[in-house]
Amino acid sequence: MQCPICKTRLQTTNSRKTNSGASTWRRRHCPNCKITLTSREVLDLSSLIQINNKNYSRLKLTAKLARISSGSLEEDIANIVDTIESRLLSLTRHNHQITEDIYTQEVLSVLKKIDRPSYLRFLAQLEED
Repeated sequence: MQCPICKTRLQTTNSRKTNSGASTWRRRHCPNCKITLTSREVLDLSSLIQINNKNYSRLKLTAKLARISSGSLEEDIANIVDTIESRLLSLTRHNHQITEDIYTQEVLSVLKKIDRPSYLRFLAQLEED
């Protein structure tokens, strides 16, 4: 990875697996600019998870959760999405297809445990659609 300022190759100074290894958090340092950056690497699961014959989109789920979240931080939303993805992956081990209803139930199940206000907003939004 290159420094966004001077294009020098960044050095990784710290690296950690997060959420059961679903993503990797890295601290990077530029030896030239002396800046330190943090990155988060996440697997692209769009080709592994199909919902009603459409590729799953982490970006769409993240955007929807950000709209309904109760002031959650970006990192909290990312952790919720990681948890949902882990559950979806376990459902799609033998068949990469899941229905919209199962997908919705998994999202609701995770939100109910982690963020009750967002769960209620997500549920209300379903009733509007």
